[in-house]
Amino acid sequence: MVGASNWRILAVHILPNVVSLILVAAGFDVVGAMLTEAGLSFLNFGLSIPIPSWGNLLSTSTGLFDTPWLVYPPALALLVTLLSVNWVVNGLRDAFDVRVTN
Repeated sequence: MVGASNWRILAVHILPNVVSLILVAAGFDVVGAMLTEAGLSFLNFGLSIPIPSWGNLLSTSTGLFDTPWLVYPPALALLVTLLSVNWVVNGLRDAFDVRVTN
């Protein structure tokens, strides 16, 4: 009724309310893709052995009780990376959330 264009309505009213939701969905997609790649490489359906991957490192070191020093570093690196991606996305969601007031 005021005469605002469609682009102005999108940029001023809709986009600020949707940015946090898009960031959370993108973060879950990144974490899911990393877990899927590691899982498929662990099962030898993903990347081939010469290409370094956390799943390949975990699949070549299957002796958890015999050689734990080969299992823990790739698993810990994967865990730290997934948690850090999740924390960064959570921080960005809090920073871009328009409903939170200080």
